[in-house]
Amino acid sequence: MRRSRLRAALVTAGLLALLGVAATRPPVLDRAVAWADPSLRAEGLAIGWGLDLSARRIALADAGGDWLTLRGLRLDWSPMALLSGRVVIRALTARAVTLTRLPAGGGGSSGGPGALWRAVPTQVRLDRLAIDRLRLPVG
Repeated sequence: MRRSRLRAALVTAGLLALLGVAATRPPVLDRAVAWADPSLRAEGLAIGWGLDLSARRIALADAGGDWLTLRGLRLDWSPMALLSGRVVIRALTARAVTLTRLPAGGGGSSGGPGALWRAVPTQVRLDRLAIDRLRLPVG
């Protein structure tokens, strides 16, 4: 328990430091996301008051290319909840979500793309999810 709180505190501190840098140089945040998880590409990330996030476009990719694209994303969340090992999202909205196909199977390796996000044990609470347009693969 103590170890997971320390990990959550370190992630929160790193996030706050990153946000501080990104506030003065916005493209830094897009590159930092790609560095943290190469399977995730973000464009037009912005930070609002209360550390709410928005993005013009976010894409998840695997060896076959993009498999999920989100446009006009807004995240209203509580970053301080990470200190108690929780992710609290008040609202997650998107203008458009396109699922081109299911991602290629990768199993449960302990490293590789996405490993950073899997390393933080959390509980997730999502109060509101709204998607204006959802496109799913046919067949």
